Amino acid sequence: MKWRGKKLTALLAATCLCLSTPLTAAAELREQSSVIEHVETEAENPVQTEDGSAQEGRTEAGSETETDQVLMDENQAKEASADWVEVDNKSDLVKYSGKWEVETGDSHIGGDARQSNAPGAWAEVTFTGTGIRWIGQKDTNYGEARLYLDGEEIDRVNAAGTAAMQEDLYTLVGIPFGEHTLRVEAVGPEIQYQNYIEVDAFEYTGDTSEVKADTLSVNPDTISLKVGKTTSLSVDVLMGTAHVYNQEVEVVSSNEEIVKVSDGLTVAGIGIGSAVLTVTSKNLEKEIPVDVMGKAALRMTIDNEHPLIIHHMAREMNPSEATPGPIQGGHDIVTFWNQLPENQKPYSAIVIHPGYYLNVDYPGHMEFLDEQTRLAEENHIPFFVMVGNSFTSNYLSNAKVAEYYQNFEYFMGTAYSELHSAGNRTRLSNEIADKIELAAQYGGYVWVADMNDEGDSVETIINNERFYNTAKENKENLILMSKTTSAWSTNVSYNSFESVTYGAWLSDMCDNYGSLIDSWMWFIEGYWKLYENPDGSIGSHGPEECRGAFAFPELLYPMRMIQESMSGATVYSFEHPFNSTGIRNQIGPVYNHAISKAVDYMLNEKIPDKEEMLAKTKIAYDSTDGSLNNFAGSMGWNVVGTLYGDGGKQGDEKTFITQTTGRYGILPSIIPRAIQDFKEKNGNILTLTKSDIRNLYNSPEKLKALFDGAYPQTYTGTGYAYKLDNTWYTYNSKWQQEMRQEVTLPNNDSNTDIHVEYDNYTYLLLKEEDNAYKVNLNNFLVDKDDIWEGYIATGPGETQHWDSDNNDLWPKYLLNNYMPDGARRDEQFRNTVITLTNQEEEPVIEVIDGMYDSGNNHNQYSTPKVTYDPATKEAKISIDSNGWVNFVVHKVIKADKQQLLSKLKEAKGINASLYTADTYKVLADAIQSAQTVADNEKADQQQVDASTAALVKAIAGLKKLPAQAELDARAAEPVINQINGIKTVTLNSEALIKEARNAYNRLTPAQKNLVKNYSVLTAAETCLEQLQFQSVRLTLKAVPYQSKNIKLSWKKAADADGYVIQVKNKGKWSTVKNIKGNATVSYVYKKTTPGSKYQFSVKAYKVIDHKTVYSQNRTITKKAVPAAPVAKSKVLRGSVTISWKKVSGVSGYVVMKKTGKTWRKAAELKAGKLSYKDKDVKKNKKYTYKVKAYKKSGKKNIAGSYSADISVKAK
Repeated sequence: MKWRGKKLTALLAATCLCLSTPLTAAAELREQSSVIEHVETEAENPVQTEDGSAQEGRTEAGSETETDQVLMDENQAKEASADWVEVDNKSDLVKYSGKWEVETGDSHIGGDARQSNAPGAWAEVTFTGTGIRWIGQKDTNYGEARLYLDGEEIDRVNAAGTAAMQEDLYTLVGIPFGEHTLRVEAVGPEIQYQNYIEVDAFEYTGDTSEVKADTLSVNPDTISLKVGKTTSLSVDVLMGTAHVYNQEVEVVSSNEEIVKVSDGLTVAGIGIGSAVLTVTSKNLEKEIPVDVMGKAALRMTIDNEHPLIIHHMAREMNPSEATPGPIQGGHDIVTFWNQLPENQKPYSAIVIHPGYYLNVDYPGHMEFLDEQTRLAEENHIPFFVMVGNSFTSNYLSNAKVAEYYQNFEYFMGTAYSELHSAGNRTRLSNEIADKIELAAQYGGYVWVADMNDEGDSVETIINNERFYNTAKENKENLILMSKTTSAWSTNVSYNSFESVTYGAWLSDMCDNYGSLIDSWMWFIEGYWKLYENPDGSIGSHGPEECRGAFAFPELLYPMRMIQESMSGATVYSFEHPFNSTGIRNQIGPVYNHAISKAVDYMLNEKIPDKEEMLAKTKIAYDSTDGSLNNFAGSMGWNVVGTLYGDGGKQGDEKTFITQTTGRYGILPSIIPRAIQDFKEKNGNILTLTKSDIRNLYNSPEKLKALFDGAYPQTYTGTGYAYKLDNTWYTYNSKWQQEMRQEVTLPNNDSNTDIHVEYDNYTYLLLKEEDNAYKVNLNNFLVDKDDIWEGYIATGPGETQHWDSDNNDLWPKYLLNNYMPDGARRDEQFRNTVITLTNQEEEPVIEVIDGMYDSGNNHNQYSTPKVTYDPATKEAKISIDSNGWVNFVVHKVIKADKQQLLSKLKEAKGINASLYTADTYKVLADAIQSAQTVADNEKADQQQVDASTAALVKAIAGLKKLPAQAELDARAAEPVINQINGIKTVTLNSEALIKEARNAYNRLTPAQKNLVKNYSVLTAAETCLEQLQFQSVRLTLKAVPYQSKNIKLSWKKAADADGYVIQVKNKGKWSTVKNIKGNATVSYVYKKTTPGSKYQFSVKAYKVIDHKTVYSQNRTITKKAVPAAPVAKSKVLRGSVTISWKKVSGVSGYVVMKKTGKTWRKAAELKAGKLSYKDKDVKKNKKYTYKVKAYKKSGKKNIAGSYSADISVKAK
C-alpha cells in the first residue's frame, strides 16, 4: 500500500510514449476490429453491454440499486485461498457510476472492457478476501485513477505507458480477511482520445498466509529542494509487485537544520546544504539524498529591454549535396552564429533540436546532442536543448539536464514545442515542472511553444496543479510562446494560445512570453498562390509539401512580432528554418529584410512591461467553465474572431496571424487555477466566463458593444493600427485577400492627422518627435507563384513534393532562385501614401537608410515624393518600394525672427575690450549661432527661440575688466595660497613646491612684491633639497686588487661635494679617506692581511645652506685575496697553451683542467710563470681550463677567484 504526504505529492513523471496521431496505434487497431458504445450511466439509463442487454447502474457515488451480489463466504474463500478469482467487468459484483464506454474485442478478458475519461466516473467491486487486483489497459494516451478501499483513498495509479492489454494495473495484498469494496475513479480531464482508464476485470483472493514485504519503493529517490519549499514522498511497501496493506513507514532526517520531515511524509527545506532521509518499514530501509539550495541568478537577462530571438538548429536526418548537415539546411552552428548581425547576437540564442522524434534512445540522438552542445559551449554560443514534442516518449533525463547546467556556462535551458498530441497531459505537466525546477536551481529557462488546439492541449498542461504552482514559484524561469500554426483548425474554433500565453503572463505565471511564428500555417490551411483560394488537395497525401511553407509571405513574420512586442512579448522564434533564417550558413532574405527589421525596432524602441499592459487591460476572459476554443461549436461564432479576427481561411477567422484592429489589444485568457488570484490583484479588470457571454452577451453585436465601451476608438479606417506612447504601428491586415487599405491616425497635436494608404503586406511605424515623424516602412514581398506553375496535386503526372526531410529540391531553389540579390522576384514596387494635415509649409524628407539590391545595383525604394497644397495645408508623401526604408519627415514651421534680429543687433554693438575674455567668448559664440539661425529660412520657432534666449543669457553674463592693482592682487592671491598649502615638507612635497615656484616665477615684479610668505617657499625648497640628498643610496662595489688589496667603487651621486670612506676595525668605524669633489669614485685599500675580511662604508656629502648633509650610508664586506687572472688560450697541433696577465705580488698560480665534468689540477707554477703548455691532449677533443693566483701568508696559501673558464678543441 502506498503512503503519501498530506500536501503536494512530488510525483516524478513516468516515461512518456507520445502520440504522432490523435489515436494510438493500439487504439487504431481496436477501432478497426471493435465497436465502442458511449453510455452515460444514470438512474434511468443502465450500462449497455455488447449483446444489448442492460444492467442497472449506480446513480451517484455512495448509492446503489438493489442487485444480487455474489459474494464468497469465509469457508469458500479459504478453500480458494491459493488462487485468485476473476471478476469480469460485466459481473454483478462490479458497479459503475458516471460516463463509461464499452469497448469490445478479443484482446479483452471477457471480450469487452469499460473505459472512461470523465472526472469522477467510477467502477467498484465488492469482495470477501485478503487481496484485490485491478486489470486493464495501458497506453500512451491513458491517464490517472484514484483508488479507494472501503471508502478511504489509498492510492493514485497512472495507466500511461507502452500499449499493453490485460495489464496488472494495481494489486493490494495483506488486507484483513473480510468483506471489502475497491473503487477505481477516473481523474480526467475529459479530453478527446486522452486520459482514459479501463476496467477489463478484477481478481481477488482469500489467501490468509503471512504477507512479507520485500521491497521499499520511494518516489522520488533523490530530492532537490529550495529553502522554504516543501515536497512530499510517495512510499510503496511491496511484496514483489503487489502493494502490502497498512504498513507503518517512518522517515528520519540526518540533519534537521537542513531538511525536516512533518506530517509523516512532507519534506521541508530549512537551510542550504545536503542531508539524507532514512525511510524504514519494519526490516526494510532506504536512504534518500536531499539537496537544499537557494535560487540561482539567471544565466542571461530576458526582459522588455533584453528581448530574445531563438534560432532553430535541427538535426539533418538525410544529408545531401545541397544540405550536407549536420544541421538542417546545411548549417553548422558556429559558422551560422558568426553570420548573425553583430548588434543582435547579445539578444540571440540557438535551440539544438536532435530531430523529429525527440527520444533519447533514438539512433544518434545523444551523439548529436553531445557534439553540438560541445561546439556551442566552446564558441560561447548561448543555447537551449529541445527535449520534448508530440513524438517524445523518452525525455532527456533531469540528471542529464543538470549535467548540462553544471558543465556548460552557455547552456540556457530546455525547450518544448508542438505538444498537442503528446499523450498524457498530467505526465507532461510534471515533466515540464521538473525542468522548471532545475532551471530555477541553475538560473536557466524553460520555454514552451505550442498551439492550443486538440481539446485545449496546452491550456490543460499549464492548468495542472503542480505545473501552476511550480510556474508561480519560478516565474522568472518560464517562457510561454504561442505557435501560430493551427494544425487542427478544422476541429476547433481557432487557435487561442496567444490569448492563453498573454493571460498567463499577466497572471504572473511567467516573466516572459512571445511567439513561435510558423510558416507551416500557409500549407496546413491549404494556401498556395498568393490571394488564391485555399486548395486542400495540395500536400494532402504522401510526404510533406514544403512549397506551402515557402509560399508564406515574408512580412507576416515582422508584422506579428511588432504587434506582440507592443503588448509586452519579449521572446520570438520561427519555422520553417529554411524559410525564416536561411541555408548553408547564409542568412536569407526573410531574416535580413523582414525579421531583422522587427528585431532592430525592439532593440531601439520600447517594449512595455507587465504593469503597463495590466493598466491598459479592461476585460479578460475567465476560462473556468470553458476555453475560448470551445465557442464555435456551442454558439456558432467565436469571441476573439468577433473582436479582431483576421478573416483567415474562407473567412472562418481561425489563424490570427494578423488582427483586423488594434483597438482591443490582445484579449487575455486566464486559466481556471489562476483566476482567483488574478481577480484579487486586478479588481478593476472585468472578467467574462463562457456562461457570462452565453447569457449576457450572446451575439456578436452585444459582445462588441461591451468591448467598444471599454476600449474607446483611437483611430479610423480599414487597416490595423495600435499606438504605444508616441508611436503608431499600422499594417494592411488583409493577407488572404488583395485589397488596398487606409487608416487615419490622430497626432498628439489635435490639429494634425496622419492618413496612410497601403497595399497588402505593408507595415509602418510612425514615431512622433519634436516637429518630425520618424518612419519605418516595410513592404518586402517576393512573388513566389512560379513554384506552383504546372503543379499537379494528385493523379497522373503528380508533381514531386518539396520534402525537406528527404530531398533537396527546396534548398536548391533557395540557393539559385531566392537567396541571391537579383535572382528573386521582388522587382514589383508597390505604393504607399502618407498624408499629413495642417502643415504650414512643405515638409522635408530625410532618408536614413533602406534596402539595396546588389544583384541589380539599385535601391528597393524610390525617393519619397512630396506634394504640398498650400490651400488645404496637406502634404502627401508617396513612396514606391518593395522592401524596407527608414526616413524622417521634418515638419517645417515658419518662425517669427523679429526678437532674434533685435537682440543680434544689440549684441553686435557691445565693445569687447571692456569685458573679460571668457565671458565675451560666450557672447561671440552665441552671436555666431544666432546668425546661422537667422539666415536659415527653414529654421523653426523652437530654434529661433533657443538662439534668442542664448543671446540674452550671454549678454547678462558679461563681466567688466577690473583696475590694475586689483588685477595684481588677484594674480598674487592664488600663489600665496599655494605656498601656505605646503605645510610640513616631505619627499612627497616636490610637486607642490615646484608648482608654487613656477606660479611665483610667472608673476610680474609688482605682483611678486605682494607675496609676503615667499621665505616659506625658499625654506621649503632648501628642506626638500636636503631630504632628497639624504635619501640618495650609492651603488657600492668591492673587488680583490693585485695580491691582497681591495678596490672600492661606486656610482657618482649627483651634485655631491665629496665622499667619506670608512673601515671597521675591532668593532669601530674609522675614516680612511675623505675624497673632495665629485670626480673620483673609487679607492684602493692596501692595509690588508691576506685571507682576512674587511667591512667598508662609503657615503656622499653636500653642503646645503652652510650645512653638511650626508647621503645614506652604504656598507660592504670583502675578503682580501688575490685578484682573478685574465687568461687566454692558444691551440697548436698536439698542444694547448694557456697564458694570463700578471697579478702583482702573488706567490704563484694554479692551472685546472677538465675533459668531462670533473676538474683536476694540471699545474702549479711560481709567480714568474705566466703560461702553461698542455701536451696531453687528443685531436678534436674538448678541454676546459681555468687559472687562479695565490699568496703565501704564514703557512697558508690564500687563493683568489679563478679566471673565466676557457674551452678549446685540440688539433
